[in-house]
Amino acid sequence: MYNRNMKYHYYIGLQLPGDVSGKIADIQRELFDPIESVKPLEPHITLLPPPAVEHINPEDFALHARAAAKSSWPLELVLKEIMTFGSQAVAIRVESDAIHELQKQLVELLPFAAEITYYPHPTFLPHITLAQANRGHTLPSKLIDLYKERLAPLLPMSCTAGYLTLFERIGPRTYKAKPLV
Repeated sequence: MYNRNMKYHYYIGLQLPGDVSGKIADIQRELFDPIESVKPLEPHITLLPPPAVEHINPEDFALHARAAAKSSWPLELVLKEIMTFGSQAVAIRVESDAIHELQKQLVELLPFAAEITYYPHPTFLPHITLAQANRGHTLPSKLIDLYKERLAPLLPMSCTAGYLTLFERIGPRTYKAKPLV
């Protein structure tokens, strides 16, 4: 399963229900500024970031992850409020006791050699990234304020996740979602 000589490009996370994801993606498209931020990804919650699984065959890991997560569904989530990671990123904070348990179960599947880091926060903090600054830059406070303003009427919002997703990289800042059902 773990091979230091191979490098895979994927991460494990949760997709949001279509209506929730659509509302967030619409706001991301409206406020996206390529000068200030990187292209936003599909709205999701990352449970295991790419560095944690980069030397683990995705097909093998998917089997183990699906089995470990089997008792987690449905997973109730509350999209609580807008938060920032300094001026590097703006996100929606997600609350759920069960998501922490699920993430711990997935971490337990990782070999000791795997590195698990969560950028830009050092520990797992469930969130949906809305915008992330281009490398070496910061997000203008005006852009962060616009995200807060546009999302305020929607939050807090409750939704349910029903399965894990393997997000496979198919190009720069482009991933294909593969539900692990």
